[in-house]
Amino acid sequence: MTRTAYQNTLADLRQGIIDLGALVLKRLEQGLAALVRHDPATGTMVQEGDEDIDRATAVIRRDDELDALAWGTTKAFLEALHHAGRTAWDDATAKRHAEEALPILLSMRDLERVGDHAVNIARRVLYIVTGDIGND
Repeated sequence: MTRTAYQNTLADLRQGIIDLGALVLKRLEQGLAALVRHDPATGTMVQEGDEDIDRATAVIRRDDELDALAWGTTKAFLEALHHAGRTAWDDATAKRHAEEALPILLSMRDLERVGDHAVNIARRVLYIVTGDIGND
């Protein structure tokens, strides 16, 4: 893999991180919106309607979408990194590739974990409001 091709792969991964970050942010906002609108004194939602329960349910249902994006982007990058390492001209180039890859891969993992936390928040909101554990 040429340096240019590898740099293009890094650019694609950075875009994948941005896309994943936007998706995680949306899920987290939905889960937190449902949580903060709950009135613990009455056990009900502060606002009328089931909008927040629907949001929390949507966060849970869409977890697989977030996982697939994170894993797909990470897998594609690992394959490119493996190929780049095999075709590196020298040890210094291979080391540089690994050093460039690590923060990117850790960012992907961290974002996916934040998405998992958003799902956990949504599940707890549903439990608080409905008493249903939700065994999905």
